[in-house]
Amino acid sequence: MSALRIDVHAHLWTVDYLDRLEQLGKTDTGTQRGLGADATEADLDHRFALMDRTGIDL
Repeated sequence: MSALRIDVHAHLWTVDYLDRLEQLGKTDTGTQRGLGADATEADLDHRFALMDRTGIDL
């Protein structure tokens, strides 16, 4: 039986979500945006492809 590999570290938020947090008063969304956490659908496809290539299951 092989081990199941799960990625639990890749943080990801949409631009709309981060914008909404700012509207509600959150002042540090620039940190997430600067790390590339504000993803588009193409970004998700790229991340999933990377996970597939490295054997990450979820």
